[in-house]
Amino acid sequence: MISPKKTTDKATSSLQRPAVGAAARWYAASVFPGKEDVAERHLRLQGFHPFIPRCEKTIRHARRIETRPAAYFPGYMFIALDVALQRWRSVNGTFGVRAAHLPSTPAGSIISTRIRMSARCG
Repeated sequence: MISPKKTTDKATSSLQRPAVGAAARWYAASVFPGKEDVAERHLRLQGFHPFIPRCEKTIRHARRIETRPAAYFPGYMFIALDVALQRWRSVNGTFGVRAAHLPSTPAGSIISTRIRMSARCG
């Protein structure tokens, strides 16, 4: 039987940003719609440090109300990379990743654009 504490710890740990080395920088990658979790899992298996900002989203369907975690920037994820040491071109071939914007696109420009477009999740 799964204890509630383990489930809660797992849920909160997935919402936190992973610790990375000092030389790593954050880069943006576009992912296929609804495939953020698949891309995150496969990137972790390859040794990368992906991060998907999430917020709680309330969904009403068939007279039920559920609160689920949703990507704050749908279609985008962020990956911590040290381009001098890591094979960053393999990110493009990862399941769920549409295209990696490496190393020319700074993650800050995409974040600031999305924040201006939408002040809240949904």
